[in-house]
Amino acid sequence: KQNLQMREADSSNMAVERDALREEVQKQGKMTESLASRLEALQHDHDAQDARQAALQAEIASAQAEVEHLTQEVQGLQRFVLPNARVDSAEEATGNTALQVALHVARHAVAQLKLACEAKFETLGRLNQQLRGRLEG
Repeated sequence: KQNLQMREADSSNMAVERDALREEVQKQGKMTESLASRLEALQHDHDAQDARQAALQAEIASAQAEVEHLTQEVQGLQRFVLPNARVDSAEEATGNTALQVALHVARHAVAQLKLACEAKFETLGRLNQQLRGRLEG
């Protein structure tokens, strides 16, 4: 009889432990599902950020190419206006990124073109005065 009571007590204890383990497994399963869901959301956010970063890099590269093309056109105009004028290269420019360097070169080219145009206008003004002087004299 004692043996039977001990077995029933052991069986009852085992059932309690089994129920506790089942609850713990269910709890862990829910936590795992929650973590998996959070990780999936984070991965989605990460992928979206990667896509935005790639798009921005493409836009920057495109802007840089446009600035470099525009700079070449401005430098060409500078050479046309003052053929002997010095045209700076990118090695002399400063900046942290290629786009900053390209913008620096473009700003300098525009400033040089402005100076070249001012010099041409001054020269043309003097020629105009000389021609008027000759026509009037």
